[in-house]
Amino acid sequence: MDNSITQVLEKRIGELQAEMEALDKQRQGILASLRELRERVETYTTLLRLEKGEPSPSSEHREVRRRRAGRTYADMAADVLRARPGAEMHVRDILEALRKSGKAVGGKKPYMNLYAALHHDSRFMRGSRPATFRLAPSANRPAAHAPGET
Repeated sequence: MDNSITQVLEKRIGELQAEMEALDKQRQGILASLRELRERVETYTTLLRLEKGEPSPSSEHREVRRRRAGRTYADMAADVLRARPGAEMHVRDILEALRKSGKAVGGKKPYMNLYAALHHDSRFMRGSRPATFRLAPSANRPAAHAPGET
């Protein structure tokens, strides 16, 4: 290969790498600005809701706790899995089934909250795929429902 072509290609590669680094720095700055703007929008949205007399996020959290009616996330997930005997379900699908039935898993990361609850509860066994669970054979009996729950 001709030495001048090699030099031209090496120079162009260096220029492109420098351009990529500059764009990456810009991207990091833009992402930081987006995070800040999202936080400000969330703050202003909360203030607007309060001004309108709508429920605050903390009262929504109380509503989630009320809908749980003293039952744990694992209790609710066990009910979902009992309705599908022998099935294993992904945590994401269990969450969706809970939402459809009017129950909710709270917190900033509901997926992780439910995963942790199932992982540490002896009524559940890991499934054949990541983040899937099934009921242990000893857990096929329904749990007692909290007062006011059907």
